[in-house]
Amino acid sequence: MACRALNVSRSGYYDWRDRPIPERDRDNELPLKHIEQIHIDELDKFADPAQAHEFINEIKTVFGVDNCVFLISVSDDALASFELRGIPVRDALDSAFTAMITVDPFTLAEAHDWLDHRLIGLPSPYACLCYALSAGIPRELERAAATLLDIELDHMSGSEAFPGGMFRSYPQLAHVTRMIIAADVAAKLRAFTFTVHQHPPGELASQVIVTLNTVGDLTHPDDNDLIERLDALAAALCARTEAADDAELVRTCREAAGFCHLCAAILEIFDDDLDEATLDALSAEALPTLAEARRALAVEPLLTWSLVNTIREQRAQLRADTA
Repeated sequence: MACRALNVSRSGYYDWRDRPIPERDRDNELPLKHIEQIHIDELDKFADPAQAHEFINEIKTVFGVDNCVFLISVSDDALASFELRGIPVRDALDSAFTAMITVDPFTLAEAHDWLDHRLIGLPSPYACLCYALSAGIPRELERAAATLLDIELDHMSGSEAFPGGMFRSYPQLAHVTRMIIAADVAAKLRAFTFTVHQHPPGELASQVIVTLNTVGDLTHPDDNDLIERLDALAAALCARTEAADDAELVRTCREAAGFCHLCAAILEIFDDDLDEATLDALSAEALPTLAEARRALAVEPLLTWSLVNTIREQRAQLRADTA
């Protein structure tokens, strides 16, 4: 039947099938069969950008190994952070590798599609929350979705069938948001405190450490004053930078302040008053801007602050319009 469809004779087909592979074709296929791939993931885990630069230059010496392909992943914010510190890591990558491929973060629509295939029945506000938390970065979106699923499983009563009860009686949006944000803030403040501890001892460093620990108890995320506490912490951190002359310490304070400001915005947006019309209005511009603000946090905290200001003003205006 195939021979008739292709208009070839049966004898011609069998002659082609049994024909020896030409030597040139065998030579071309051989490297593909024996090629080895070496993956080096997340170059940005190097704490010191100078170490990353040195590492790239060192591994270049093995790039001549036959039948080996080297793949390295590094985030855009890490590259930008390296370059802000005067370490030309991007130049080293350009000179060491055949090609650099940029992988863009998910758009809001792409994040929705990704989640729809993994958490069937996830309501739109919770999908948007995952997007805001992840900034559209796929691995972060997966983590946000896993956290959301853990909360859902904790919320389900023993009598609810799984998966039939999945997302039928989901906990209130504000409760979910506060739980996730509180855990994220606690983890990030520990990380910021550790970073400040690495600075040379001094009065300003000590003051910053004390300030970072003034947010209060985060083990009860249903407290309604969490937004106010985050705003107060952000303002206090900004005040610490006014008379500081330590550029690294100032940057850490600004990043921590921007993070608190961003978290407060997420709490303001994803509350129990978020209706479908408001969500649609925010999805057009505010939520993509929120994702952009989170991605900018490690690169330029002041940009994050500016973007978040715009988002919070828009949310306040929408709230006033529906009042």
